[in-house]
Parts: sequence; structure tokens; C-alpha cells
Amino acid sequence: MDRVMKGLRDRLDRRKGRLGQTLVEFALILPVLLLLLFGIIEFGAAFHAWLTLEHAAREAARYAATGQYNPAYCSEVASLLDANDPPPAPYT
Repeated sequence: MDRVMKGLRDRLDRRKGRLGQTLVEFALILPVLLLLLFGIIEFGAAFHAWLTLEHAAREAARYAATGQYNPAYCSEVASLLDANDPPPAPYT
């Protein structure tokens, strides 16, 4: 019985050492993983903004060249702008 308890105690001591090593390794790699994750997210946001700007420039060039525009698209954009930033109330 003493022998079994001593074996269990030795295993627990070794496991505690490994747990500490694992936590230290995780603490060392965590900033790199977070930097990578947030870098991917920021790149996606910047890419989305770039595509939106490119599309707006394309629509503006099309309108400047032909004088024609898509009324459905313009009304959709106008409603989104009004929903996010309603026009001010008239002065009385």
C-alpha cells in the first residue's frame, strides 16, 4: 500500500511540473496568436473598406460617363444613410 501511494505521489509531482511548463509555453505563444488573429480581422476590415471605396468610385465614374444610375441601388443607400444618420428636424 505504501508503495502504491508513493507511486501516485510521484506521478502527481511530475504532473504539476508539466502543468507549469505548459502554462509558461502558453503564456509565451499567446501574444503571437492574438497578434495573428487580430491582424487577420483588421486586414478583413481594411479590405472591406477598400472594396466599398472601389465600388463607389466605379459607380461615380459610370454616372459621370453616361449620366445613368441604378435608382434601386441609390434608394437603398439613401435609406441606409437616413436610418444611421437621420436628417435634422426643421427649425421653427
